[in-house]
Amino acid sequence: MRATRAALGTAGLGALAYGGWLAAGLPPGDLVSAALWAAAALALHDGVFAPVCLLAGHTSRRLLPPRWWAAALAAGVLAVTIAVLATPVTRGSGRPPNGTVLDRPYGISLGVAAVCVALAALGARLATRIRR
Repeated sequence: MRATRAALGTAGLGALAYGGWLAAGLPPGDLVSAALWAAAALALHDGVFAPVCLLAGHTSRRLLPPRWWAAALAAGVLAVTIAVLATPVTRGSGRPPNGTVLDRPYGISLGVAAVCVALAALGARLATRIRR
């Protein structure tokens, strides 16, 4: 275990050093932009996302029986990941001038994906119930 931790720590420090070396070659404006982006991401995570997750977890623990917690947690993590990854195309930000490039109903597709995740969680829970 110590060797694994040492190897991971060394790899992390190496990646940090490499990132610092790459950042040293950037113009000051880019460094300020990256720092502002990182600060906004930190504020959004700690000020919005983390409290919403805590509230959702607390609420689901009170509403759902303990047998459903694992399936609900997995479905929630997967649904949030899909929603975050789909945000650029569902919001329409950065759409190219050529309307045929993003010509799919991405909002409807996101809804279908969310329903599929919920059905998969339900199926997983029912499958574990049948196995017992």
